[in-house]
Amino acid sequence: MELAAALVAAALIALFIRYTTRKSPKGNLPPLVPGCIPLIGNVIGFNRKCPHFTLTDWARKYGDIFRFKVLGETIVVLNSSDYVRDALIYKADDFAGRPFLFRVHYGFHYAKDIIFGSISTKWLLMKRYAAQFLRAYTSGLADIDGLVEEELNILVRLFNEKNAVDFDPSLILMTAVVNGITASLLGKRYNHDHPLMVEYKSTTRLFSESCSSVQGMELDLFPWLRFLPNTTFVKLNQARDQIDHFVDTELAEINSKLDHQNPKCMLDAFLIKAMEDEKNAVQLPITSADVRCIFVDILVSGTLTSSIAMSSFVLIMAQHQDLQRDLQSQVDRTLGKRKIPTPSDRKSMPLIEAAMLETLRFISHIPLNLPHFTMCDTQVGGYDIPKDTMVMLNLWAVHHDPRIWDEPWKFNPNRFLDASGNPVSNDHVLRKSLLPFGAGRRMCLGESLARERLFLFATVLLRNFTFLPSISTPSTCDPCDFDLGLILEPKPFQIRAEPRKVSESYEQ
Repeated sequence: MELAAALVAAALIALFIRYTTRKSPKGNLPPLVPGCIPLIGNVIGFNRKCPHFTLTDWARKYGDIFRFKVLGETIVVLNSSDYVRDALIYKADDFAGRPFLFRVHYGFHYAKDIIFGSISTKWLLMKRYAAQFLRAYTSGLADIDGLVEEELNILVRLFNEKNAVDFDPSLILMTAVVNGITASLLGKRYNHDHPLMVEYKSTTRLFSESCSSVQGMELDLFPWLRFLPNTTFVKLNQARDQIDHFVDTELAEINSKLDHQNPKCMLDAFLIKAMEDEKNAVQLPITSADVRCIFVDILVSGTLTSSIAMSSFVLIMAQHQDLQRDLQSQVDRTLGKRKIPTPSDRKSMPLIEAAMLETLRFISHIPLNLPHFTMCDTQVGGYDIPKDTMVMLNLWAVHHDPRIWDEPWKFNPNRFLDASGNPVSNDHVLRKSLLPFGAGRRMCLGESLARERLFLFATVLLRNFTFLPSISTPSTCDPCDFDLGLILEPKPFQIRAEPRKVSESYEQ
């Protein structure tokens, strides 16, 4: 008890010193949210469970760029598509940093990875090779395409086994997503009841609970709080141990079977590159530690985001029957009597593609993106942003901005199609304002993989099932009612998957 009191007293003293010694920035600064209290900042009235609500409300009142304070830390928030794109694309070097966030850095062993590391020469090298190898092993190789097709068939079987009664599809979809990723990363898939898979699903939940946007933020501000009883840190430790077990097990297996003449997956190619760099004493080498970081980056980020996107899509379909029928009609016309789609079918299904884009916009499951850190004095919207400032990108506001999106709270895939039913171009204002994968240098490494797998999962499910609301458990697809952990996700829900007969759904 005495130690705890001493630590709290030390924290208050440190906070006071930090507050009184920090120099006030000069220049034409973004508006400061009113009600900032000395030492504690704008925490009164801040919605810790849904910070994107608070920030979007402030954006309506104070503009597309503003600043607020938390325990002496100044945070600038960008809330419009133009300002976010300016920071990510046109001034990428200025906003290239990442702030030190204890929970994230501790959870990933303080690694210099792609997602959480600041942009540097080594960072650019890692991302270039990661993109190159991931592109090579996304699809088009018989072994990988075979694994993905096998997973699609198993997904259909598992949904069929539910016998059109109420069930929660989330864990099945998560495993399918993991297997869609590991097909490219590891050249393998897992049975849905495999012990490593069961443990991994527990790991993602622990990471989500311990690294949520605001809950547990005290550990980022005062890392020494981990030495006191702290539930968040206990979960973080457990998540780190479990992801280490998963990653180390798989890397050991890959190393034991590595064929230097015939790499079968992305990590094979990456490990061979690391070994060659070590052998040739390359000045700026790719190392085995780099490969491990990239493995974790793609696996964890891809699993969380894509599985929530798929769960949300199924929930949305259950509550939009007319739209579901339109989507099924396009799937039926394209596939004919086939039950399983292929990546080459994408170009023939613009409405499916539009529905996946609209899902990502509508749910905005990464509502605040990851924070950036300014590397120099810079400007956005005519306002000065000093060096070493944390900057948050409010994608929730961007994706529901009524100045850009007609009826932003309505799920409408047709907004991404032109009058002829073809996809709008990438330079269309709506496509430029859709930023679920970020933009510029920090654009998500796995975007192409994620979008291809989402298309395949959505198409095979619509081909084989009609989704209906639960009879006994009402649920909502309104993202305003979703829960925010590491990302935004629906509350636990159930749906029914009514099997469709291909012979009946297909018309000559």
